Amino acid sequence: MLFLIVLFAALIALYFWPIPKRSFEKLSPKVAKDSSQSLLDFRKNNPLKTININNFAWNYISLGEATETILFLHGMTGAYDIWWQQIEALKSDYRIISVSYPAVDSLEELSQGVLQILQAENIAKVKVLGSSLGGYLAQYLLAKYPQIITQAVFANSFPPNQIIIQKNKK
Repeated sequence: MLFLIVLFAALIALYFWPIPKRSFEKLSPKVAKDSSQSLLDFRKNNPLKTININNFAWNYISLGEATETILFLHGMTGAYDIWWQQIEALKSDYRIISVSYPAVDSLEELSQGVLQILQAENIAKVKVLGSSLGGYLAQYLLAKYPQIITQAVFANSFPPNQIIIQKNKK
């Protein structure tokens, strides 16, 4: 019994042990200084919006006032800012929505989060660009909600398969 108490205390201590945070420059020493500064400036100049959907915090940016909107969907380990260079190039001609996903369990939950963000931003139709998981999510959105997608780009993605189709069937 004493062993379990000591083990539990050790696990609690380990859980709360502070983890050192390294700077972007130390994590990515080979990235050109102007590129890393460009990303840092992008983050600083485009603050995140947050919307709570089904007890999950969804972070995203919404930029521009144009009538046409591009929705950027990242891959599994990405975030909203993985697209910063494309967003910088397109933000004067398009409205931009770029999302970071919370840890939800299905494509349906991802799609519902994206749809609620679009609704919160009063956006009825989008051009969607998705890479990897984002490409698969874009395919899912196009298949289930074709009325909102005007154009789509699927990059580094994969086609639907029966296992995933069955898992996400409602």
